[in-house]
Amino acid sequence: MKLNDLLNKPTSSVSELAKKYKVSTDTVEKQLEQGIKVEMEHTSLKSVAREIALDHLGEDLHYYEKLAKIEQPARLDEGRNTSVIVVDVQPAYSQGNERLFEKIIKFVVNQTGPVLMFVNAEQDGLTDDTVNEIKQYWEDVVRGEEGDPEDWNPEPIDWSRFQIVDKGYGMLRAWMDSGVDPAVIIKAIRLMYQNRVNDSQQLFGGEDNEDYALNFQTFIGPEFKKWMLNDPISINWTSVAQLKRFSGSYIVGGGRNECLREVELLMNAFNIKYKRIDSMVYG
Repeated sequence: MKLNDLLNKPTSSVSELAKKYKVSTDTVEKQLEQGIKVEMEHTSLKSVAREIALDHLGEDLHYYEKLAKIEQPARLDEGRNTSVIVVDVQPAYSQGNERLFEKIIKFVVNQTGPVLMFVNAEQDGLTDDTVNEIKQYWEDVVRGEEGDPEDWNPEPIDWSRFQIVDKGYGMLRAWMDSGVDPAVIIKAIRLMYQNRVNDSQQLFGGEDNEDYALNFQTFIGPEFKKWMLNDPISINWTSVAQLKRFSGSYIVGGGRNECLREVELLMNAFNIKYKRIDSMVYG
């Protein structure tokens, strides 16, 4: 199996994009400069940032202008129908986060749009929380204290708005926690999706292919470490189609550089837009 058969199609050049959109190269360069600044937040390599930015511009010349509008400070009182993605707001992580969790839960419940709720529950994750216990925790927070007219709210949560996904734990963390550049993780995610595999060990014909290690190293480039061959990342904990239905969502929860970051990386890999509300992120 040849490496070139598996890699993404070549990134368009500035001149090719100018021809595609029927604009000047200066126009494309201006958009590219803006894109590189954004992507440098996710990688230390300018060459990688440039390539990712060109890929985004190949899909939409005004990608970064639209992204900037989404990432402007949200007027939350004016976006009640905006969908929300919630990550790991549950009893197992509530210690020390009680007031913030109350703020998050009441904000989400006050919204009127759909909710995608990722949890780390006992079925697939590493906590003792069950999905029903997590739902009860949310109900208790919303209900408040009986006898306190400012806090008491007997109305139940409308769970029909919620899609709850027990995502498990650490699907991208092996590489994240070892300091692998996010751009490399995103590149690997895209290749897995392109080749319809859920695990990085299934790339390049898998470990049984004699060229597996060489092709993997060539694909990863300077960031490659031998341990990556045996410590894979996986993307089978949610569907891209599901995430795409939540494009433009607020995202809240945590941890900031842990499970919430996994969701953000997967969304970044497929150019799915979101607005993180930093005041509602823990960790």
